[in-house]
Amino acid sequence: MEAGRAGGRILDLAVAQAHRREGHAKFLLERFLAVGGENGVREVFLEVRESNAAAIALYTNFGFSRFGPPAQLLSHPTEAALLLKRKLTG
Repeated sequence: MEAGRAGGRILDLAVAQAHRREGHAKFLLERFLAVGGENGVREVFLEVRESNAAAIALYTNFGFSRFGPPAQLLSHPTEAALLLKRKLTG
């Protein structure tokens, strides 16, 4: 977690392909948000590839929403990123 006074950013969340769909990303995200809230983080931000439907569904289920137009292009391969954020209540 990278945290400032009131905001945090998820820089990378990845699960090995052999272990996807087992709840690992959900567990990590739940803990990240809980620890952030306990430490005064009020908003969390992240970027996700437009084509990553599974990640977008996960983040949406956790209350993240889009803000602003698609962001900078991500590389390997080049693709636009969606900007997502979620407010934490503490």
